[in-house]
Amino acid sequence: MKVKIYKPEDLTSVDKTGNFCLWYGKSGVGKSATVLQTAPDPIMHILAERAQEDLTIKAINRPDIKLMTAYYEGFEDLLEFIWNLDNFKKIKTCLLDSLTHIMNIHLRDEILEENFEARETNNKKTSEKDLTTRVKGTQESFGAMSGNMFRLMKGLERLTVNGIDVHCTARDQEQPKWDRSLSCAPALAGKEFPRDMKGYFDFIGLVESRFNDDGVVVYPPVVSCDDDGSFVSKWTGVKPDGGVIRKPFHVTKMFNVAHGIKG
Repeated sequence: MKVKIYKPEDLTSVDKTGNFCLWYGKSGVGKSATVLQTAPDPIMHILAERAQEDLTIKAINRPDIKLMTAYYEGFEDLLEFIWNLDNFKKIKTCLLDSLTHIMNIHLRDEILEENFEARETNNKKTSEKDLTTRVKGTQESFGAMSGNMFRLMKGLERLTVNGIDVHCTARDQEQPKWDRSLSCAPALAGKEFPRDMKGYFDFIGLVESRFNDDGVVVYPPVVSCDDDGSFVSKWTGVKPDGGVIRKPFHVTKMFNVAHGIKG
């Protein structure tokens, strides 16, 4: 067990541990673009979704941004990349796009493909409905997805211990199967991981579009890290007066408020 004794001067200094965040909302609302626009650089952008990075860079109007982009090539490859701190030298921000794509599409497909190949290797009688057996999830496969996602969280957590701010994105889902009492939550498969993932993050925010008086979308979008129990949210640290409900989404300003940094 490691014990750390805090002194008064420690509490007034800037914490060197990075922030761990999850931002979720509809596709195209501006989650990733706003993080790239307002987070400290150099930034490592890990892409699991198909995206035209050049168009995003043009849209955020940050021509001097120091940015590195890594592309998803498999779950084990992703873990190996994240656990190698040499890949994050001088990096201040890591943006992972997105947990929904990684878990619900890539990881799910990789696990199902592995199971299908294993059945063929064991010379077991395969179903005539090959397409169905390739995509039909089982209790075991959902458990495997959750377990592997927790492995991913541990790797990202390690980055924050080394002073890097980590931002994960996810799409939103209405009345998720894992908790029907919620009207909105991150779109993540299974029950175990969505239920327990909140403990990893310092900040969880629902990102929504903002409109002017003419009904035209304006940027940045707004984020809510406080809720009435109807959606998933979280805020750690000093909370501003009035809470964090539909506030302009600006990563650096939010962190400064939470850490008690004025100006």
